[in-house]
Amino acid sequence: MVKISVGVSADNRVSVAHIHQLLEQFLAAQQRREPICFVPRNPGRFFCSGFALAELIGQPEQHVAKAFETFLLLARAVFHSPCRVGVSAQGHAVGVGAMLALAADRCVMSRQAKLRFPEVLLGLGLFPDMVDLIRYRTAPAKAELLLCDAVGLDAERACGLGLISGYQNEGDETDEVMSGLCTTGGAEATAHMKKLCRQGFLQSPVAPQIDGFMQLWSSADTQQRLREFVDPASSRPGQSG
Repeated sequence: MVKISVGVSADNRVSVAHIHQLLEQFLAAQQRREPICFVPRNPGRFFCSGFALAELIGQPEQHVAKAFETFLLLARAVFHSPCRVGVSAQGHAVGVGAMLALAADRCVMSRQAKLRFPEVLLGLGLFPDMVDLIRYRTAPAKAELLLCDAVGLDAERACGLGLISGYQNEGDETDEVMSGLCTTGGAEATAHMKKLCRQGFLQSPVAPQIDGFMQLWSSADTQQRLREFVDPASSRPGQSG
């Protein structure tokens, strides 16, 4: 089994350089035709707390667009991988972390963790590919509830909706993800069944998705929301932005 560590900070935030690194590591790992598992680099409250948005605010649009294009390519690579892919989310899965949780074949979260998409709260909405991921896992009406609820879902509810495979108490010695990935059928048969079941999902052209996202990203309202998100003090009365 190949393990890929997620995050570059104490809360396992994903920098621009790291999102490119994750894609490169994943594509290289696929060549070994072994199960692949994403794990937090730094154990704690977060499996992954999402993109390092502070790094992206104020950057040239082409720089931001490239980072999120890589994000989409990683989601597609994980979802359509011929290998078995797992996520061991011993902590909250936010943004990029939530994407990995949904794109993987198997995700087990700690009972206290939440699955969260804060994009609507930030004025960004979600890429069609991300909506596709959620609709692949659960009913469209339930998907809408998740997308519009920036607070997120606890692991038990996420499991009940079919978004993740299971949950366990923190500190449990048995890693349900690892054991699940290692007890599957033949590699070729697994790859064939995955391909059949996932036809039609995450196949919309990437460029229009990025164009639509960048229109929202560039709006004054979204930029203000982003600044307040990364620096809550900037929204307090008497504080300059």
